[in-house]
Amino acid sequence: MVIYQESQRFNVVWVIVVVSAVALFMLYASFQQFVLGEPFGQHPAPDVGLFTITLFTVIVAVIVSFQKLETEVTDKGIYFQLIPFQWRKRFIAWSDIERIELVTYDAYKEYAGYGYRVSVKGNGRALIISGNSGLMVYRKTKKPLLIGTQNTEELLGKMNEIKQLV
Repeated sequence: MVIYQESQRFNVVWVIVVVSAVALFMLYASFQQFVLGEPFGQHPAPDVGLFTITLFTVIVAVIVSFQKLETEVTDKGIYFQLIPFQWRKRFIAWSDIERIELVTYDAYKEYAGYGYRVSVKGNGRALIISGNSGLMVYRKTKKPLLIGTQNTEELLGKMNEIKQLV
């Protein structure tokens, strides 16, 4: 039985704009050099270098634009998936969980940014799309896992329901 479900998209607009602008600029440079046959700039990059940089920036722009965190809390446990980095939903059973806390964090100070992160302070791994609150899952056999949320109050209420079910 699904008790709580959340789907978050990466919504840091300035990052999306900057990354997309760089990707568009690189696509223009590639078009000029490959299609029009005119070297791009006064000291043009070799074709293979320009192609590699363009491909990399386009991939980063696509990942940033389509990154999504899906979280589902059920009577069996917690399912989560950070798209496009995790190909399938991951699962943590209630029996594998020692305790759970709703926490406030600083994504840059504690995890060095957003996305799939490893804590710089030894707090385990994190799946963060945006914001500063999340569900810290302390597992019995592994390091903690932080799953970011935008609906702290709703999740807190649902966690109280779960305590009664589990």
